[in-house]
Formats: sequence, C-alpha cells, structure tokens
Amino acid sequence: MKRAVYPVSALKRRLPEAEIWEEPSLPSEGALRRGVVPPLLWAPDGLVWSGALCDRLREAGWKEIPVVLLEGEEARPLNRITAALECENRAGAYTWEEQAHIYELCRTYGLLEEAERIVPLVVPGKRDFSHVERYLSLPASFREMVREGKVDLKTAWEVRDLPDPVGGLVSYYPHRMTFSERRQILVMLAEIVRREGLDERAAMHRAGELLASPKPLEAVRRARFPRLAGMEDSFTASRRRLLDGTGVALEAPPGFEGHSLRVSFRFSSRTEFARRMKALSKLEEHLDEFLSFLG
Repeated sequence: MKRAVYPVSALKRRLPEAEIWEEPSLPSEGALRRGVVPPLLWAPDGLVWSGALCDRLREAGWKEIPVVLLEGEEARPLNRITAALECENRAGAYTWEEQAHIYELCRTYGLLEEAERIVPLVVPGKRDFSHVERYLSLPASFREMVREGKVDLKTAWEVRDLPDPVGGLVSYYPHRMTFSERRQILVMLAEIVRREGLDERAAMHRAGELLASPKPLEAVRRARFPRLAGMEDSFTASRRRLLDGTGVALEAPPGFEGHSLRVSFRFSSRTEFARRMKALSKLEEHLDEFLSFLG
C-alpha cells in the first residue's frame, strides 16, 4: 500500500463505508496537538475511512492529511470494507444501527456471501449477519428497546408477534423497571395475547390494565398463570387462618412443584416452645388441606 499526503479539500468525495459509524473512533485532543493520527484510507473513487476523522482534523485546523492508497485488489469493496473495519477497530462495540448500516452496505455491494470475512470484525465469534437480519425484521418499538438496551434480541425476537404499540407501552412504562422485569413482562404478555387471541386494540387494553397495577410484574404473572395464582391465594388464606400469630412458618415449594412442605420456627423459652408445639398439633389436624396443594 502506498502512502501520500492529501489536502483536506481533496477528501470531500467519500464512499458509503466512510460514513457508517455512529460513534467513530477518534484521536484524543493530545494526539491531535502532537500530530499523531492514523492515516485515512483512500480508494481511487473516494475516501474509505473515516469521514468523521477527516472532519475532526479539518476542524482542528489541519491543511493536509496522511492517507493510505488502496489500489487494485485492495480497492475492491470486500477489501475496502474489511480495511475500514480494521481501522475502526471496535469489534464487539458497534451499536445496533452501525451493524445494520454495515449489513446494508454489504448487501448493496453483494457481499453477504462473504460475511464470514466481515462479521468477525463487527461481532467476535459470529460468522454471519443473521442477528442483524432478526434485528431489522423486528417491529419498530422492539427494535428501539434492543437498541436502547432495554431488552435483549433473543427476547424481542421471541415476542415479536406482540402488537407494536404494546411494545411501546412496555418500553415507556413511567415507573422504574429492571431489565429482568421488563423481559418477564414482555414474555408473559405475549403468552397472554396468544392464549386469549387478542387483537391489537384488546391487547393494548389488557396490557395497559395490567401495567397500571402497583405491582405490574405480579399482576402480569397472575394473569398469565391464573390457576397457580388461585392456588397461592388459597394456600396463603389457609396458612393465615391456622398459623398467624403462632410463630410457626409454613412454606410450599415454588409453583407447588414438589412433594414436601417446610415448617420452621424459633423459640427462646419453654413457654414459646410449648406454643409452637400447640400450633404444630393444630396444623397436623389440617395437613391434608395443605398437602393437597402439592404436585
């Protein structure tokens, strides 16, 4: 590869790959002052990498810019793109929109069959653009959630049949929601909508109703698993009736999936121990009622 120095004004002609970065790699102020910057890439038909760096150098008052000339085979689209990605050197740190731009550029150039040479420079460990294709096929609100880090691509893809406005409703829910809570709510809402065969209007009404609850995750869970919620309510009511105020705790396995209950208590005197034994005796009389909850 040849090296040269070009005047800034000569680098206005730019190829698409010179402009695809949302958050480009740029030198520090100190590097600019010392004149330590990477050379730009230039092909016969225009700037390859990076328009943002070129603009930054011009703003800093540079009159001439070092370039590396790509010629012959090096100037072919595949080699230009891989060279630009190597110069950008942000594998694993590209935004979703940057990845989408890279994908669209490769499709425009007819390079999708060469993806295994390109994609590892974008996302280490991957060999094709299937993840980007999934991202681009998502409804707008789900794509935005993935882009903003509110939900992962796998979950968004799993619930993509939810009406787009429902995704927007969950995304902009006014109260604080953790990543895990949002993911669980989306998955269960999708299951509710499928099970009940709700159209967009009904799905929006149902989602809005559940999210308006003081505890939206719990409300959505109860709507998704009504039988389990009913069993939990019945178990809690029976436990409260028999054991409240006795100092004896009775626990069922999660989801009542198991074959045993757990009893626990504390005591610090003979009197307290006698009270606990009396409560256990009363519990024994109603054991069948509680054992009936177990799977």
